[in-house]
Amino acid sequence: MRLLSDTREGSSPRLRLILLCLTEVIQALHTSSPDRRQVEVSTVLDGYLKVLNATGVGDALQDLQVQMLKTIPEMLACTDRPTLQASFLNSNCFEHLLRLLQNSKLLLNPVCKDTAETDSELVRPALIEKGCEKGETGGGDTLVVLTIRVLSEVMLRSPAAKEVFKERIGYPQLLEVLQSLGQPSKDLLDEILNMAVEGDHTSSERRGIANVQLLLLLLRWLPGLASRELQASLAASLLRLCTCDKRSRIVCVTAGMLSCTLDTLENPEILQHPVCAQSLIKFLEAIGSHSVREEELFRVFRLIRVDNLPSDTQTSSHVTAATMETSPNMDSNVASKFGSPAIISRPPTSHSCIESLDEESTTRPHVGPGHSLAHPFAPMLTRALLSMARRDGKESALQYFDLTHEMSGITVPAIERWPGNGFSFHTWLCLEPDQPRGVGLLRRRQLYSFFTSSGMGFEAFFTATGVLAVAVCTKKEHVTVTLPDSIFQDGNWPFTSCCIGSAGNRTITPSPSQIPEISVPSVPTGQLAGLSISPSRPSVLPGLTPGRPATSADVRTIPAGTQDGEWGSPSSLRGQLGTVFVFHDTLQLVHLKALHRAGPNNHFPFRAPEVELLDLPSKMLLHYTPKACHNLMCLDLAPSQLFDGRLTGKTVVNWDVKDVINCIGGVQVLLPLLEQLRSIGPESSLKQDYATEGSPIRSFELRLEKNHVACFILMIKNFIKGHLINQDTLAQGQGLAMIGALLQQVNIFHVPTCTCLKFLLSPFLHFKFFINL
Repeated sequence: MRLLSDTREGSSPRLRLILLCLTEVIQALHTSSPDRRQVEVSTVLDGYLKVLNATGVGDALQDLQVQMLKTIPEMLACTDRPTLQASFLNSNCFEHLLRLLQNSKLLLNPVCKDTAETDSELVRPALIEKGCEKGETGGGDTLVVLTIRVLSEVMLRSPAAKEVFKERIGYPQLLEVLQSLGQPSKDLLDEILNMAVEGDHTSSERRGIANVQLLLLLLRWLPGLASRELQASLAASLLRLCTCDKRSRIVCVTAGMLSCTLDTLENPEILQHPVCAQSLIKFLEAIGSHSVREEELFRVFRLIRVDNLPSDTQTSSHVTAATMETSPNMDSNVASKFGSPAIISRPPTSHSCIESLDEESTTRPHVGPGHSLAHPFAPMLTRALLSMARRDGKESALQYFDLTHEMSGITVPAIERWPGNGFSFHTWLCLEPDQPRGVGLLRRRQLYSFFTSSGMGFEAFFTATGVLAVAVCTKKEHVTVTLPDSIFQDGNWPFTSCCIGSAGNRTITPSPSQIPEISVPSVPTGQLAGLSISPSRPSVLPGLTPGRPATSADVRTIPAGTQDGEWGSPSSLRGQLGTVFVFHDTLQLVHLKALHRAGPNNHFPFRAPEVELLDLPSKMLLHYTPKACHNLMCLDLAPSQLFDGRLTGKTVVNWDVKDVINCIGGVQVLLPLLEQLRSIGPESSLKQDYATEGSPIRSFELRLEKNHVACFILMIKNFIKGHLINQDTLAQGQGLAMIGALLQQVNIFHVPTCTCLKFLLSPFLHFKFFINL
């Protein structure tokens, strides 16, 4: 270490040789047994980190630190990386790296070091004059970027290391240190994004979020960036990473990303950056479509109140802006906590022409002659609320078991005696894309498995290609039927109901000499492949396509005990699982249709009007739902209540905006939006479309959304579609009459508006009253 500290020439061959020797020493000590070590790894690391944080100024010291930082990833590139990462943690690596970040500005600017010990208020002008306050550190940015890269390497694929950093340092302190260095470079922001995904964030290969706290850090830092180009680039990168797939949205919702986004949008600086604001609102739209809470939705409405605009942006003397009274349907607790969510109201005025937007109008309030002031976010947030209510047209479970970890699942207590003569399993599920594995690492993703202590039983699993397989294992055979026409690995919620016969046998894996030759039975053309263990009660596999002849390729019989080699070793589902029902009898086709019709969010479907299901509770063995879990214990909601399960994983409960709207006053709180939108031009001037990428929306609806009033009507239509409470609230609360009164000031004979009005009124056609707009 003395040789290293005395070497100040970063490009010298001597320094490179010393660092190479230290790398070999650390890896050799790490892999050797403790009794053969003459010095501990921690001793070498302590000395190394002390030299890294040596005090001084000048390019020589900086070059030394740069080379030392580049060497740390090479040290960690060993076979037993997690243990060496733990050794770095024990040597207070995080504290040393944070101190290096704090001192990086002082290394290049001696005036900063000289004045740092005096009163900060006195020296601030000197810091600005020398460039310290502005972050003009030249090559110091290289040191900061490398330090962040080393932090990433120490925490790479280590949940324990991430937790240690969160407890010892904390991400708020890291943000504070980074902000103290001045304005960041694009290289620094890219390195933090790489650290968040543990790879190249610009790669076309889909990468999951490995450290969501870093994305929260960048989101909080966004308003403080002086460069509009950097702001727009960072906002676009956050939008892409956080909404690229379902897993990313789940992580963001769990981490509270929606509230953090609202914090950023509430910053007055964002009003001056429309491109950045547009990306943030699209981000709000994507995350809110997954889940939104009442306080978050309330803040969305408060965000576009015109009295919250900065004073320098409020113009025109003829504008009247007033706060609307709290809706009578508003939850009193929410109202007392947050205040009124209404936006603006004004007395009716005569019809006037509608001004069109220009390019600059997105950065200032919009005012038309005789009209009220409009918030610049109003059109974008209307489209966001429309998308949140529409949820991309896909039905999905709002609450589910998150079983993505390798060892996750639900353990059911031992069932001493099977009470019935059959078996049925019902749930909604969503599989995540399977990660590629090396040769010989085949896995089968378990949906369920019920086995006796001797190995007899039955299971269902998904193959690597997403094909569902249902199997029964006897003492001699493992018989499997696959459903090749139904591929489940698509990220959607398909319905699954597998019905098989009684349990069979499974034996311990035999030796190769004991494996007998088994011929695969052929299935006659035109017959449905099934598994019949009890001759008196054959089983049914309804997942096979009706009318499709089952072939021998769908049925596979192998010796018992060899299924791991054929199908892969069992692993967790690696996906999301909705409410689970297990019955001790087979289900009829009428039952399956009724369960499917009930949907993924009906957790107690055995009530009217589903009369076909009234007899199922007597056949139910167990019933698990995510809301009935506490301290990793899944309560059995079946009538017998005998089999409380043990959860290894997480439960997730999401909230649909169409339900949450009733916590803050009902759909009436949306109506003041029309007051703002009709004071803006009929068409949006923004070039980029607001619809979520990949959304299965018909093209003509996208064209309709470009008209602000038509977009509002589509939003109301989606809030009441399939939601009887919202339909009744809008009809009984005179909501349609208020919409009609506001539309009197607009040219409703515009084609998009008329078309959307037709959509809006369609749910009310069965009501026996006349609606006059």
